[in-house]
Amino acid sequence: MNISVDKISVIVPVYKVEEYLDDCIESILRQSYSNFELILVDDGSPDRCGEMCDKYKKRDARIEVIHKTNGGLSDARNVGLKVASGDYITFIDSDDIIADNYLEILYKALKKYGVDIVQGEATEIIENIGKKRKKPEVVYTRNEAIECFLQQKTVEVMACAKLYKRDCFVGIEYPKGRINEDNLTTYKNIWRANAIACIPEYIYFYRVNENGIMKSNLSARRFEILSFQDEVEEFLGTDAVAFKKSIEYAEMRIAVRLINDCIMEQKEVEFNHEMACAKKVIKDYCPDKAVCEVKYGCIVWMIKNSYWLYRTIVRWLR
Repeated sequence: MNISVDKISVIVPVYKVEEYLDDCIESILRQSYSNFELILVDDGSPDRCGEMCDKYKKRDARIEVIHKTNGGLSDARNVGLKVASGDYITFIDSDDIIADNYLEILYKALKKYGVDIVQGEATEIIENIGKKRKKPEVVYTRNEAIECFLQQKTVEVMACAKLYKRDCFVGIEYPKGRINEDNLTTYKNIWRANAIACIPEYIYFYRVNENGIMKSNLSARRFEILSFQDEVEEFLGTDAVAFKKSIEYAEMRIAVRLINDCIMEQKEVEFNHEMACAKKVIKDYCPDKAVCEVKYGCIVWMIKNSYWLYRTIVRWLR
């Protein structure tokens, strides 16, 4: 049965992935759902990626190639969004691989549940592709999905492994020049949606880039994400009050991660000012049993009352 009714725009930012690009593009071209356009955004890649993209364009008329000066992941995604003509949008990182029925599974679930966003499972173990986790499919209202996102339950931060109705990007762009771009954008897409469905099938394989900015040595830029709470509250406006406890919880977990990274890389002195900002987030946080996991309640207590002990434990666990 041909279900390829609506057009899907597949946006792939491309940068320095010469070794993996063929695998990524081939997995997209094998899709059982055929009505899609593949937008390859060459973000000024210094290797052969641009040339490889052009060769694929000659092979398949569904492929559009954009060559641009390097502007980062957010900028590349935004460029792709501007030229996308599909009814629905999905993002794939150029060193990743999707299941042959990735688009079909997401599209069917979207139509089945009448939602604006569908999320599948992502894995770093390629053998998991096609397998299902032992949990049911679930549909969240917009408000429920925001809570799950903020509490890091089920609704994932990552932009990939999701199918979005195009309207979820009205007035929304990825923040150019920022890292943690998914943290700063996904909640906005959810807020634009009527509901989100999460399906338990592994359909997206991602590679962990050990040379990426989130895996590289700690820098001051990593602490920019401490603006998360302010940005969420500004975006949601008066509606933010309903999510206050979850927003504060999300900000606390961000601060804990930054503190842990700083301890493990032994850069507490170098980033003394940034660490002070992160610690203030912890100091101001009052755990709420309805939201805060016991583990994080204990972490907050230790950072507040016995930081030397917390530092010792983190270094020992490293």
